[in-house]
Amino acid sequence: MKKELINRLILLDCAAYPQDLPFFVEYLRTPIINHLIFLFSAKYRAEFTLNRLFFDENKVTDKIIERYASFFIGEGTRHSFVEAACQIIPDNYKSLISQYNKIDIPTLIIWGRNDSALPLENGIKLNNDIPNSTLKILDKCGHIPHEELPQETYLLIEEFLRGKS
Repeated sequence: MKKELINRLILLDCAAYPQDLPFFVEYLRTPIINHLIFLFSAKYRAEFTLNRLFFDENKVTDKIIERYASFFIGEGTRHSFVEAACQIIPDNYKSLISQYNKIDIPTLIIWGRNDSALPLENGIKLNNDIPNSTLKILDKCGHIPHEELPQETYLLIEEFLRGKS
C-alpha cells in the first residue's frame, strides 16, 4: 500500500475562483502603473498594501512593514512581481475548479470575514466544493489571518493537525 504524501490540506484565504482581481494584482498587471509603483519606496509599498489587506490597520506594525518591505527589494523583484500578477489566472481555471470535489483528504479552510482581496463567498463556495473540508471564519480579520490574528490562526491549525477539527 502506497503511503499518501499529503494527508491534510490547509488553505488560507486562497484564490480558488475567477473574480475581479485585488487592487495590488490589478496594479501590477497594468503597464505604466506597474512601473510607477516601483518608484515608491519598498516600505511605502508594503505599508500601503498591508493597510488595505488588514481589517485592523492598527495591527500593521513597523516590524511587519519592514519584513514585507524586505521582500520588495532586490534585483529582479519588479519583474517577478509583475510576472506573478500576469500569471495569477491559470489558463485551465475551469478544469481546476472541476477537480475540487475530488480532494478527499481533510481540508481546513481559514478565511478572514473582512477579506478585501478575496470575498468570503469564495471561502464558503470552496468549503461546499471540497467534500471533507471545514471552513473557519475569523471575525475582524482581513486577507492575511496568520499576520493579523496569528494566535487564533495557529490554534485553528494546531487543532486541525491534531485531528480535533
